[in-house]
Amino acid sequence: MATNIFDLELTEKQLKAGVNTIDTSDLNRQVAARGEFIHTEVDRMLQGVAQPVVSEAKMVDVSTPANAMKKLGEFGLKKSEGERSVVEINFPLWKWGYNTGWTEDFLLQASVGDFRKSVLDAEYSYSLSLQDEIKAAMYNSVRREFDDRFDTKRTGLIGYPFYNADGQTIPANRAGTTFTASTHQHYNGTSGTSTSIYDIDTLLISNVTEHDNVQGIALFMPQALVATLSGIASTKFVAVDRPNVVYSDAANHSAFVDNLEADAANKLVGHWDGYPVFVRSWCPANIIACVATGAPEKALGFREPTWFNGMRPLAAIRDNVLSAQEWRAYFGMAANNRGAASFLDTATQTTYSVPTLVL
Repeated sequence: MATNIFDLELTEKQLKAGVNTIDTSDLNRQVAARGEFIHTEVDRMLQGVAQPVVSEAKMVDVSTPANAMKKLGEFGLKKSEGERSVVEINFPLWKWGYNTGWTEDFLLQASVGDFRKSVLDAEYSYSLSLQDEIKAAMYNSVRREFDDRFDTKRTGLIGYPFYNADGQTIPANRAGTTFTASTHQHYNGTSGTSTSIYDIDTLLISNVTEHDNVQGIALFMPQALVATLSGIASTKFVAVDRPNVVYSDAANHSAFVDNLEADAANKLVGHWDGYPVFVRSWCPANIIACVATGAPEKALGFREPTWFNGMRPLAAIRDNVLSAQEWRAYFGMAANNRGAASFLDTATQTTYSVPTLVL
């Protein structure tokens, strides 16, 4: 029977065996399976926050709402409406690499355990890079300018953050409310010296809900800020408590899986006025994000090329994973629905302070 090098129950003898004792085609299949697994984990990480985009650009309709239809006589015709107005937003595509060190000398001496660790290290590096790109696309309040070197070759493109008073036209909502493009801001500091109900309700949540198609409102923050919400003198935040009950059937138990067995840095921690509050490992310190996770147009656009999805080992001369000395990925993110997220810096009054990011 072939050895699955990723089996956590491998014996010490199996881990110390030379990696060259395992059939190369079997290793290829196992590494490919890990690639599928990590791609599933990426989907989970981005769920509700981002959607796939394949192009470097999209057009957003920012026209003034059309006038209501008018009553006409038998032969009356209303003049035709003018052309619609649009703005363009862009999505970056970055090239990412991780050096495995799978040289000929390494493979001659590497054990199964050594090889497995190098694959898991590459996966960890990919996961960290994805989190860095999520942070850069969400928490950076300044646009990112780039050239599309790896696909369309277009130059002078702009990856926008969420609305940041940059002057790009903002579409009015269905109720007819308009927004001043030069001042409308989705990145704010607190109104006073500490976080208040007004900050959460008005500077954070209302900044999203006043735009259209922003269903599924949820708050995301680092674990340390749970105490901040709990400390606000209000009944709006209700923490999820761990029940002191052991359920005998899986159906009842499953209702609490997110709270009981989830990663402590990635789970549901409570509700604010009925909106779910989650902690996430990609949330930087001191900042609470409000995201419309149910919006038809998700907050972020996650761009990957059609010709290269996920993370892959690049085989060299021989067509197998043992010849690869580098893992490669291509992806990038930017705001896809500029009104679908807003941010509150709980450590800075009035003005939002951009956290340290990998840009």
